[in-house]
Amino acid sequence: MGLTIREFREADTSALSRLWSLAFRSGKPRESDEPIVEGNSVYVAEVDGEVCGGFTIEHMDATRGDAVLRCGGVAGVAVLPESRFSGIGREMMRFGLERMRSDGYALSSLYPFKEGYYRRLGYEVAGQRFRISVDADRLPAVSSELAIRAGGAGDWEAFAEVYGVFARRYSGMWTRSEMYWRDFLKERSPAGVAYLLGDPAEGYVAVPQLGDFWGETSAREVVWTTPGGYRAALCVLKNLGVNRKRMTWFEPSDSPYLAQFFDYGAAVSLDRQIMFRVVDVAAALGGLRAEAEGEFSVEVLDDGLAENRGPWLVRFGGDGVFVERTDSADFRIGIGAFSQAVLGQPSLDRLAAHGLVSGGNVEAACRLLTPMPACCYNFF
Repeated sequence: MGLTIREFREADTSALSRLWSLAFRSGKPRESDEPIVEGNSVYVAEVDGEVCGGFTIEHMDATRGDAVLRCGGVAGVAVLPESRFSGIGREMMRFGLERMRSDGYALSSLYPFKEGYYRRLGYEVAGQRFRISVDADRLPAVSSELAIRAGGAGDWEAFAEVYGVFARRYSGMWTRSEMYWRDFLKERSPAGVAYLLGDPAEGYVAVPQLGDFWGETSAREVVWTTPGGYRAALCVLKNLGVNRKRMTWFEPSDSPYLAQFFDYGAAVSLDRQIMFRVVDVAAALGGLRAEAEGEFSVEVLDDGLAENRGPWLVRFGGDGVFVERTDSADFRIGIGAFSQAVLGQPSLDRLAAHGLVSGGNVEAACRLLTPMPACCYNFF
């Protein structure tokens, strides 16, 4: 099998469109005006000159509290049905990891079709996102004094500011550009209607056009920066639910709803858990913000990217985080668990308690790799 993985060319459009149609659309053809590239990096796999696989890398930045790490979002991974179980998908992913590292990414993330498949490539689930679904008449009756108004593309800065404050509380959240927000808020967007909560805003709720009465409505995003903003968001959901059967929305693992308002009959589930992988150990550690000072050395066990193995000496404090190669390590950790520790959920101390760290004391490392809830509100 003469397998080649390379960058997408315009001549590949028909073959790649057919591939993605078979993999993700049950054979429904791609619309002719849908872009293939749209600012992302697109790659194809061909065997003996025929395109049989493809994937994209979305260019993004992911939060880790106040720090921002360059992150490649892997999407659209597909292989023609007749070419599956031949190793093409695995080779595409290996190519993608090496390309992301050479292009300067610290992290990679993806939504898996099967976690076990990507776990073998070094990815691991980090954080939690809960899907909360409540009968509309059982939504909590809370009051709010915040002004509530529908926003539009002209309000993008207010939405961006609220989201930015919210995102910095977590790791794994995308940063978002003006273009993203204008598209998010444009008329007939997937968000439908987006409501700003307060002036200045302390939250927002984005919902699709509501459609038929007595159905279920899923909010696209519920975001808040204050307890008052969260109560206002619940008010919006209850108002919208007057002629709905159920209201559904997403919250991170530190969910205020689960802490304060859970009522029997609410359906709560983990929803589409995102996986992360560190593709450059030195860049990931060096991009963090230190809340304390200290030093440690670590060896990362990474079968996919030999450059990550180290061992690495890490010094951190108020002037930054500095990473260099060294001769020995205080402890050893696999790339999947290390990626979770960098994100902060599960935290390094919890991973050590699970037996996923070997060879030494992680106390100093825990002062840098502090616990932090991880989540992602972007679907890709």
